[in-house]
Amino acid sequence: MEIEPEELQIESVESRRSLESNKDMTPKKLSNLELTQGHLQTLVTEVMMDHSEPAHLTGNGLWQEGRRVLYKFVNSRSFDYVAGVIIMLNMVMIGVEAELSLHDPHVRWAAWVERAFLAVYAVELVLRLLAGGRKILHSSWFWLDFFLVAVGLLASYP
Repeated sequence: MEIEPEELQIESVESRRSLESNKDMTPKKLSNLELTQGHLQTLVTEVMMDHSEPAHLTGNGLWQEGRRVLYKFVNSRSFDYVAGVIIMLNMVMIGVEAELSLHDPHVRWAAWVERAFLAVYAVELVLRLLAGGRKILHSSWFWLDFFLVAVGLLASYP
């Protein structure tokens, strides 16, 4: 089933009108609103309305307050941008290391740079685990990151 561009445009205009007409509705009322435009719009609406604090972060105390701050920090756009830049730098360094190792197979500084990136990835993983609690264990992305960091740790130390 292929969607024609005209159909997609009409659907998005109808979706926008539907959401604009319901601007004054609370998230609870919006969650009861039946959206007939498709699964994608339903998913986007659910994600946009999910501004509530996760259940594992409720409560008082210094530990819970620290986790709330950490949760906001780890799930911020800035954190994602910094993580993305670090990943890009790592990719560049892998390319540079591969190029230099063609000329000199004993590039010593490359192992230290690789360990530094691995340390940053391990810290990111621990921060996400502390912020997300047990709920993060249901995330496929967390397990992918965990696997990559674990393999990197096992490979970098004899």
